[in-house]
Amino acid sequence: MDIEDRIFELLGERLLPYELLDRVVAEYGVQRSVAAETTRKVIGERGTPNLAIARRHIERLRHMRV
Repeated sequence: MDIEDRIFELLGERLLPYELLDRVVAEYGVQRSVAAETTRKVIGERGTPNLAIARRHIERLRHMRV
């Protein structure tokens, strides 16, 4: 699995920031600074899984007619 995809998945687990970074460092063997930078990139580009769900629901509500 790509590191960015894995970070996005871990964001959905609602880990504390240091726990998320520890897992990425352990799984991919990258430096903590690289893990933090990549995490910021993922959040900036994709948001979080919960935010993605909220966006989908907002979009569905936008298309509803009452």
